[in-house]
Amino acid sequence: MASQTRLLLPLILGAAIFGLGTTLLSFAMQTRAENLGGGGLAGLAFALYYAGFFFGVLYARRTIRRVGQIRAYAAYATAVSIVAIAPNLFEIAAVDLVLRFLTGLTFAGAFTAVDSWLNDGADEENRGLILGLYYSCIVLGHILGHLAAAYPEIFTDVPISAGELVIPAEFFVLATLMISFSLVPIVLTQGRGPMTEADTPLSIRELFQVSPAGAFGSFTAGIIVSNTQGLMPSFGSALGLGNRQTIFLIIAILVGGFIVQYPIGWLTKRIDRRTLIMGVCMIGAGVSAAIALLVVPGQSYPRPLALVLFASLGAMTYLIYPLSIAQVYDYLDHSKYVGATVGLLLIYSLGSIIGTLGTGQAMVWTASNLFWVLMTTFIVFALFVLYRTQARTAPEVADQGDYIPLTLTSPELAEMDPRTEPALEPEEQTLDEAA
Repeated sequence: MASQTRLLLPLILGAAIFGLGTTLLSFAMQTRAENLGGGGLAGLAFALYYAGFFFGVLYARRTIRRVGQIRAYAAYATAVSIVAIAPNLFEIAAVDLVLRFLTGLTFAGAFTAVDSWLNDGADEENRGLILGLYYSCIVLGHILGHLAAAYPEIFTDVPISAGELVIPAEFFVLATLMISFSLVPIVLTQGRGPMTEADTPLSIRELFQVSPAGAFGSFTAGIIVSNTQGLMPSFGSALGLGNRQTIFLIIAILVGGFIVQYPIGWLTKRIDRRTLIMGVCMIGAGVSAAIALLVVPGQSYPRPLALVLFASLGAMTYLIYPLSIAQVYDYLDHSKYVGATVGLLLIYSLGSIIGTLGTGQAMVWTASNLFWVLMTTFIVFALFVLYRTQARTAPEVADQGDYIPLTLTSPELAEMDPRTEPALEPEEQTLDEAA
């Protein structure tokens, strides 16, 4: 097992470097959209990113089956590098919007290639270890990518005023270097890439029939995560924050979301899942309201308290999607888990598109609307889950499936999820009985 795990480490390293580069690129492109057209354009840009991601999820596997993992990843990573350097050639909002769509499309393709390769190399003994290591490295890549953007003076000689949110041309060059460098450990990995067999995704209608709370939770997660990821540069700009202050708030969100993943697994074995979801939503709503009232454009705020609040928001934000997946899995046979995850990721993408479009327009009035929207979204989902507790009895806590932290890269990652392994003993209940 140890030798097999070592063979997969170059893939994980390459994916982490790719995540670092794409994080820097995403921050740079969102900030550039904010500088070109304000929160409305930034919201549209991130919505187009998820539109591209939506189509990438649907079609990436076809490309991989035709040319194989290595060539597919090389092609997608090269395309991302082109997209990363192209903004230096144009200062046109329409071109940036097209590029944002292409980033989503190519990100989905590149991560699908790596995720499916990791899944093929993992076995029953090491898949949990590989998944945990991969998740941790991707989060670390996101944090390091933001840290690189926090210190623009390292990469440029252009004078930067205090509180100025800037995007030097060197940011795009650095992102291109990181994305291109990620090719090295991946294409030199021993062995040939596997050929992916497509799993038919469950339709949105089927997923809402299986678990309305889980399906709606994926849509809700798309709204919440996309807003915190895509519109924070706009919020920082409205507050007059520079790169460093804005990015430290974003990093607080990421760290909070990472730290809470493992304790929540312990709670899911002791608390009814829907009760837990409602608790997460109410805490998230309270924290969102506190940020909206405390961190206001034009007013000073206590930074240590703000970091704690943003970390708490991140903790609640990054729990919704994996809890929703676990909720759906509670009512499905193992054989349908992967197809369900593909469908849930598409629902998530739709939520992201709608969420950033609506919130971006709301932020034209005041930047604080970002957090009022988050508060409202948390409350609506909590009320929906409360309604579902009256409509259907949940499985016993002891019968609930495991909670697994998941990173949103591609549906291929679902096949590495230990929960997708067939049960060792026959199911005691049929799907109808469980429902």
